[in-house]
Amino acid sequence: MTLKNLTLVISSLFLISCGSDGSGPKAQSTKAEKRGKQAIRAAGTAAEAAVTKPSGSTWGRVYLDESEQDYQTQATFQKQVELLLEPQFRADEVGDVSGVDDSTLPDDQKNDTGIAFWAKGLSFKDGFDPNRNDYPEAEDFIKTDADASLRLSIYRSLKSGGSGAIEEIPIHFNDEDHNVDSGGLIVSYILGNYIQVIFADVFGKVSISGRFDKSMFVGQVHFLTQKTDQENTGNLIEVTRDPELLGRFSVETCGFFTCTK
Repeated sequence: MTLKNLTLVISSLFLISCGSDGSGPKAQSTKAEKRGKQAIRAAGTAAEAAVTKPSGSTWGRVYLDESEQDYQTQATFQKQVELLLEPQFRADEVGDVSGVDDSTLPDDQKNDTGIAFWAKGLSFKDGFDPNRNDYPEAEDFIKTDADASLRLSIYRSLKSGGSGAIEEIPIHFNDEDHNVDSGGLIVSYILGNYIQVIFADVFGKVSISGRFDKSMFVGQVHFLTQKTDQENTGNLIEVTRDPELLGRFSVETCGFFTCTK
């Protein structure tokens, strides 16, 4: 299968999973979910940002996609962050979030803001060998542990040192609760060394797709928001969205997935 055809397959898979045909959790319009509250996507608070990362997992980073086909600027990156958080916050409540790739820098040299993420409990049903690049095409090949999670963290401060506290807006998909409020993994796809995983909760879906080798898993993050309160009236308005590019990502392969070989 050519890369062009592979891209079409992955795009179609994301669109199908984001449809209104009964796949994935459904949003329920309740005033309690009105945007403006901190950390309402799922359990977790800003104070827990640095301590919730599981042992064995590593932080990944989401940053500007400056590839030839999908060029982003800081302005477009900021708009995508605001759209991602639209079910919860007005744009003027989000604050500036940097898209600079400083993932290789030590904590004391990182930008004050940015997006980080980690996952746990994601392993292949037959075991994962990160040295392979010839996995046969398959869907739903991921085996999730009881506490499988993906945490996407939008930081107002990424620095862990110094006197300032890390301020975080967490989007935490956690299969442990097995309910639509916390969400979880709904789709996984593999071909060769290309993987796509899609997580969903009541607010929308996040797709992480890219190629892996024995060291790194890199690619793009897309998302779809399923509802918003555009007028901030307390009445949630269902809005049909297309998948949007958030940015590129990089993370250690065996920090994101559970490697067994």
